[in-house]
Amino acid sequence: MSTISPSRTARPRALWVLSFLAFFLVFGAWSVAAPYDGTPDEMQHMIRAAGVAGGQIAPEPVRVKGQSGTIQNVPAGLNASGICWTSKPLKSAECAPQPSSGPLVDTPTLAGRYHPLYYAAVGWPLRIWDGWAGILVARLMSAALSAALLSWAFMILTRWSRFGLMLGGLVAVSTPMLAQIAGAVNPNGLEISAGIALAAAGIPLLMGPRRGDTRQLYWLVGISIVLLASLRSMGPLFLGTGLLAMLLPVTRRRAKELLANHGRPIRVLSVITVVSVALAAAWIVLMNTGDLTSPPPKEHLSGGQAVIKVFAQWGQLLQEMVGYGGWLDTAIPPPFYWIWLTIAASLVVFALVVGTRADRWRILVIAIGGALIPTILQAININIVGYITQGRYMLPAIVFLPLLGAFIVEQRLLTARQSHSFTKLCVVAMLPIHLVLLWYTMVRWQRGIPRTPTLHALDPFWGPWHPVLGSLTPLLAMSAGLLLLGGLVLWASARTVARPAPADATEVIDVADVPADLTAPEKPADPIVSAPESPRFGELQNVRSA
Repeated sequence: MSTISPSRTARPRALWVLSFLAFFLVFGAWSVAAPYDGTPDEMQHMIRAAGVAGGQIAPEPVRVKGQSGTIQNVPAGLNASGICWTSKPLKSAECAPQPSSGPLVDTPTLAGRYHPLYYAAVGWPLRIWDGWAGILVARLMSAALSAALLSWAFMILTRWSRFGLMLGGLVAVSTPMLAQIAGAVNPNGLEISAGIALAAAGIPLLMGPRRGDTRQLYWLVGISIVLLASLRSMGPLFLGTGLLAMLLPVTRRRAKELLANHGRPIRVLSVITVVSVALAAAWIVLMNTGDLTSPPPKEHLSGGQAVIKVFAQWGQLLQEMVGYGGWLDTAIPPPFYWIWLTIAASLVVFALVVGTRADRWRILVIAIGGALIPTILQAININIVGYITQGRYMLPAIVFLPLLGAFIVEQRLLTARQSHSFTKLCVVAMLPIHLVLLWYTMVRWQRGIPRTPTLHALDPFWGPWHPVLGSLTPLLAMSAGLLLLGGLVLWASARTVARPAPADATEVIDVADVPADLTAPEKPADPIVSAPESPRFGELQNVRSA
């Protein structure tokens, strides 16, 4: 076994602080850019957060506008809906009432049955400060939680990614949609971040070799399990999907290897998983979060019509995973979606080509649990709730695909220099799209979507409404965060080019996946006809033969 230490940074604490600052600036830019209730259901989540902070953990389930919800006793100023503009893309946010102070009043919320864990962490500022002060601090707390998880994932990948390609995967899964939701009061942002963190730590822990100090991996996996299981009702499904994919193949030999390599920590993580899922299930039953009753949809679809309609939405869902601004009413030009989706998908496609049979099963499991099952559930319930699925709902599981793909590709296909080039492509081509979506969405909030697109219409500094801290602040924060994040990823990736790869940095391979010619005794080379062997193929062959 290799004796190379997994630590590749002279000052890991400083690097964590810098990566946290980078993610926090990217997410925080959305926090200070958005009007109140400027992202999907934010006011509902604000009311729930303020209620939990006031000790209203499990209020009595009631109907709210014909849908499932509860009543929370919160400051009256939080009930300042943006309904005057959220359903009218041509209108700016100026017409909405501004959040303010006020007495505590009973206020309905559609998010009232959600698990209280996230809201307890972000809701306290809403009880201390009135109006915009409390709202901004609550949003920034939410941004900080997601930034902490992703910076931890970044630190782990700088140490355990073979050639740094998983850093490119981290860029690919940290989409502008995640940034927007993480910068709002909405548990979906932290849920997606927990999925990323679980994949970033779990893949090298459960699929890679055991080398060096793995305590950070155990800690991040454990925290991510608790968060992913708890935050939303689909969390247990996504958690089970990710864990099953990483644990494949499920054989006695595989179980013995995991116990031999990890021992007590793997038992502790198993207990954490069981307890977290059990508590999440108890909450779902207690609060009846599976109650999907809502106003009946306008049309009744047959089974076949429902399936066709839901599957026809997948083009839109993929774009939503990349990013739609505001209440999903602000799109960026199509080439930006093509760029992001092509690069992210290429990691998965190449992994399918060069991966083992077990690798392909892993990818299939994630696709089924993260995409197919939610799609089927939407088709089954479409006549009850209408079409409510959004791309971001599936991201906690879908994020496993590019990260797993990067892990497989850097193990089996690309050299260190090629991996660095691909990571550089992710940074250069993907990160600027964050700024593009913020820019377009700010224009929409400030004066509505332009009827006729012109350069003047894309001016983010002109319009009847402006962010409370001004229009320049979020753009500067986003630009600084992207530059810092891009620099850190490129620096960490470049270090792998000059560093010899650990000889054992490959996934545990199932015997069924090893071709016979790799397990048979090696034959001497033909002394007459001998073709030069490519260094990368020879390296891979020697590793797998070992």
